Amino acid sequence: MNITKEAFDAWRDNPVTEEVFRAFDRLGERAKQDWLARSWGQGQCDPVMLADLRARAEVVTDFREVQFEDIEEWLKDETGKSGN
Repeated sequence: MNITKEAFDAWRDNPVTEEVFRAFDRLGERAKQDWLARSWGQGQCDPVMLADLRARAEVVTDFREVQFEDIEEWLKDETGKSGN
């Protein structure tokens, strides 16, 4: 399957997608608040936990900021053709 930029833009601008993004934004913020509660509130400065919570927030941000060109690049196979 090959998607077009127009189809990608329609998906990104769809009200359902916008709501999903809002939910993901909350997940990212929840990870940050979890770190603050554990580190500041409970005195736990576990670097592994911090890395995990940061990774969660980064995935949310990356997904939110994905562009059509990113999708095209990620789906290229070894021959340079789109693999979707």
